[in-house]
Amino acid sequence: MRSYRKFIVDKVVQESESARSFYLRPADNGPLEPYLPGQHLPVKLVVGDAPIYRCYTLSDCFKPTHYRLTIKRAPPMSAGHSGGQMANHFHDELYAESVVEAQAPAGNFFLDVNGKAPLALIAGGIGITPMISMVNACLEQSSQREIYIVYAVRNSASHAFRQFLHQIARKHANVHLTVLYSQPGSRDVEGDDFDYVGRLDIDKLRHILPHFDMQFYICGPDAMMASLSGSLITAGVPADHINVEHFHVSKPPLSAARAAGENAQSISSEIHVEFRRSMKTANWRADAKSLLVFALENDVCISSGCEYGDCGTCLTPLLSGTVAYNHQTGVEPDPGSCLPCSCKPVTSIVLDA
Repeated sequence: MRSYRKFIVDKVVQESESARSFYLRPADNGPLEPYLPGQHLPVKLVVGDAPIYRCYTLSDCFKPTHYRLTIKRAPPMSAGHSGGQMANHFHDELYAESVVEAQAPAGNFFLDVNGKAPLALIAGGIGITPMISMVNACLEQSSQREIYIVYAVRNSASHAFRQFLHQIARKHANVHLTVLYSQPGSRDVEGDDFDYVGRLDIDKLRHILPHFDMQFYICGPDAMMASLSGSLITAGVPADHINVEHFHVSKPPLSAARAAGENAQSISSEIHVEFRRSMKTANWRADAKSLLVFALENDVCISSGCEYGDCGTCLTPLLSGTVAYNHQTGVEPDPGSCLPCSCKPVTSIVLDA
């Protein structure tokens, strides 16, 4: 499993009413691991007596001096979950000179900066973070590819990187920015602060984009991503031209997700899962989402982070048996190990958990 490294919070910048950017420099003053635009940083914090894990998208292209994370405060209804706990801990407890731990950047959602095809960078809410990394990487290389940024957000209070986005769109002729407000505030001005009222759908995309012959990168709420991805495929966009990021957890293309679901349905239910260190054995449930979920349901604690196989936090020795993965993972498990967050048993198995 990859090791964690200590980072110092260098500065904190308010990006909207609910989002802040945290600039992290390595505590050992050593060189930073480079990353591709769109990838994320697996983070570990100790909150109370327990460590919690989370992956946050790096919100800038690679800089040799620091990493930047832009994190939205969690709403009250989700503040009790691990992701909400960490987000609010960042906002409430971390200031300049605070210490956090992180692994090297990872993730399957990233931009090929050497590509030439036009880009549609579609973001909802805090899903703008990987798009900032991608557009900045293109601008640093002086890329002339056409870049269409489509940003759907509630109103100006939630509009992260507002000044920056308008600035790069004015400065670079190949960067085209369209902003949608679903609930404009009383002082929000159409044509100045935003371009359209309402939520983003395929009909609005047809008005915004000159054509659909481009590479799509989508990050935002589940409903928005599912709707847009499905509508684009129906409109004739090849699935491999649509890249979807489930916030800080990389997702496979739709075709891969369907195949994973079909494979999962073929797994036999006559399977036993032994958690050797916990001295527990249970009959596998065919409808269980993953070995990690199944372990937690049986009161077996396995540390986890991204819960999608991108951070390696849950890497667990597989003492016997065979597993199948639900999707391609960002971390390749060591021989004799598995990532419980992303796999299911094919045969009876024994885990060192």
